[in-house]
Amino acid sequence: MTDCAFAFGLGVGTHNSKGQWLEVFYPQPLLAPSPAVVTAVADCATGSSLDNAQLQALQAALKAAGDTEQAELAGRLRDC
Repeated sequence: MTDCAFAFGLGVGTHNSKGQWLEVFYPQPLLAPSPAVVTAVADCATGSSLDNAQLQALQAALKAAGDTEQAELAGRLRDC
């Protein structure tokens, strides 16, 4: 596994009737996230929707990685 990434973002989007992404809004994208953040998001970096349990785990992992802004965003997305 690599500990570097070009970018990372948590977003809100819509799907078409086939389940394909139509568009996604990323309110706080990260350019060149830290290795700690890359490690924290490795399990969910799939481009798929995350459920509340996954967002809660991601929030905790991002907080532990020292990225409080992304952790807060994961918490806000969980509350949607």
